Amino acid sequence: MNPTIDGTALRSVYSMVLGRLATRGRLGALGALGGVLIIAGFAVGRATDSVRPAHGGATLLANLGLGVVLPVSSLVMASSALGELREDHSLVYLWLRPLRPWVVPVAAFGAAVSLVFPLVVIPGVLAAVLSGTGGGLPGAALIAIAVGTLAYCGVFLAFGLWVRRTLLWGLAYILIWEGFVASAGTGPASLAIRAYTRSVVARITDTDLGLGTMSLTTGVLVPLIVTAGAMALAVYRYGNLDVD
Repeated sequence: MNPTIDGTALRSVYSMVLGRLATRGRLGALGALGGVLIIAGFAVGRATDSVRPAHGGATLLANLGLGVVLPVSSLVMASSALGELREDHSLVYLWLRPLRPWVVPVAAFGAAVSLVFPLVVIPGVLAAVLSGTGGGLPGAALIAIAVGTLAYCGVFLAFGLWVRRTLLWGLAYILIWEGFVASAGTGPASLAIRAYTRSVVARITDTDLGLGTMSLTTGVLVPLIVTAGAMALAVYRYGNLDVD
């Protein structure tokens, strides 16, 4: 197929999915969640521990920003990117078009990332700055949120094609696996995206964070590998769907 045709189809599907995802309800709810992070960053800045100045901001970013705002925002957007089309039986109209199997999943992934990244990185970096804790925290927030957005969106996009009730399963992963099971040891932690994003913050700010025990290189590279693997699964699944 002509690369120009692929590019045109990619832009067309991207715009369509972006328009479906960018509803007032989703943007308002996730924007409010980010607002809580900003307010919390300001509160931490007013009560900074002079003995460990970087600890309060890094802990806030790790627990609220990377532990709640980032995964929940990614889940809401990415799981709906194709999962919603599948649930309402409108995915068949894309599936029947003569497109390469990678075009639709990649376009949907791009749309989800385009919305999630600004919704999380703006309040995340602002919270880091307002916390007044220094230690490279704003830069750490930017890097951790960037790689985390890619990994979570890739995983939850694939979720939306492989399982029904994606929000329920995604929340179970975030709250149960990442929130509790991952703390049981290095094995479970290696399957938690949160462990890698927290490691990025821990290494850059030289702060001790639970689960944040990996090197900076590992914290950046593994989420990128997860993204590639998840997208490969999404493309495979899309190309082999029984769509009605």
